[in-house]
Amino acid sequence: MNPTPKQPRSSPKHPRPSERISSLPPPPPAVPAEDPNAPLLFEASWEVCNQVGGIYTVLRSKAPSMVSKWGDRYFLLGPYQPEVAQIELELGPPPASIASAVKALLDEGLPVYTGRWLVSGRPNVVLFDTKGLQQHLQEIKYFYWKNHQIDLPGNDPLTDDVILLGEMLRRFLLKVAEFKGKRPIIGHFHEWMAGSAIPMLRKHEWPGGVVFTTHATLLGRYLATNHPVFYDQLPFFNATEESRRYGIAARHAIECA
Repeated sequence: MNPTPKQPRSSPKHPRPSERISSLPPPPPAVPAEDPNAPLLFEASWEVCNQVGGIYTVLRSKAPSMVSKWGDRYFLLGPYQPEVAQIELELGPPPASIASAVKALLDEGLPVYTGRWLVSGRPNVVLFDTKGLQQHLQEIKYFYWKNHQIDLPGNDPLTDDVILLGEMLRRFLLKVAEFKGKRPIIGHFHEWMAGSAIPMLRKHEWPGGVVFTTHATLLGRYLATNHPVFYDQLPFFNATEESRRYGIAARHAIECA
């Protein structure tokens, strides 16, 4: 499931990803110095360089301490949103530890943007433009059904974007594993919107450790909002039936997977 899509057009503000690695100055030196065999940590969220809700604040506030402990071995992964990336992202070349993985995706014609998040700590960021896989959306949905029995609707643009991001994360992290040598790798995924990559990585036997932080389940939010005595009733809910009732069956299935 790795056909090579056509080279997408880039944002008029940000240069084409294949041009910017050699044209921009390198990021500032990392602290501490990188050990070539030390673990790499990848933290994925829909809200990296993209302020939507509270996870943006969580990631932004923890960035200085993460960089102080992990240096250039810490990476935040998320969707490329041109209008906000122009403000929040300083484009730059990727560290050597992921340069081969980034180049492999660029060589496939997939739009990948690397640089530093313009917040305290200035952590490494890798952003993926999901439009690069838009023509493969139905194929990706087929594999969700075949491998995970998740039936994805055809009229849910947000879920479509989520699974496209999940596929980009899958491809990138598989490439990282291919080029990592002996380094351990860890993937930390926030909410169902980034966690969509987890079942696919599991299917491909990705060798990294996986952490999933849900913050609050999607179904739980609906139930808690609509049931004043939610905790008293919690043991009696049928999760599958309730997810259908609220029109979030596919999103709930992704979160469960």
